[in-house]
Parts: sequence; C-alpha cells; structure tokens
Amino acid sequence: MAVRAGGRNRRARALAELVYGQLLLSRKLTGAFDHLGAGFSLAGPMMMAEDYLNVRRRHALLRRLELASTPASPHSLDALLVEAAVIVKLEGRSMPRFTHDPCDTSG
Repeated sequence: MAVRAGGRNRRARALAELVYGQLLLSRKLTGAFDHLGAGFSLAGPMMMAEDYLNVRRRHALLRRLELASTPASPHSLDALLVEAAVIVKLEGRSMPRFTHDPCDTSG
C-alpha cells in the first residue's frame, strides 16, 4: 500500500503524540490525555475498526485515573488498566448507610 507524503508525516506525528502521552501516563502526569487524544485523532483514520474501538475503550477506562503534576513511579499499561478498573468498580458501589446515634459514644 502506498502512503502519501503527508500520510507519513501524519503517522510520525501520531506516533510521537501517542508515545509521549504513554510516557506521561506511565508516570501519572497531567497532560497525558492531551497527547493521547491528539495522537488518537491523528491515528484513528489509519486504524482498523477493531483496533480503533479497542484503543477508544482503553483510553476511556484510563481517563478514570487521577493525574498530577508530580510524577509517580512508572507503571505498566496493565497496572494502569487494573487500577482504572478498580476505580470503576468502586465508583459503582454506594457506601453503606449507617444509622448512628450521636449520643452513643461507646460504639
């Protein structure tokens, strides 16, 4: 398959954005989703439908992670996906309601 000259540049930009976004996300740094989104927008038209949907679902799950301006220790994609899945499960559960008598100080 021939790639247009502009297509090569688009592919290189998409890869650069995705890789940089992945690096930021592995350290849970803010800005990661900006780069992942930009890379995904550029790469989307070049992807097979199944791959496009898988990446889209994965990015939606990863958006549940809390990012910060201070880097965390590096995490693998699998570890980040597990953490995000746990967050989703915990968000889906409501906290149990306790009735508590404020006058009862013994327990």
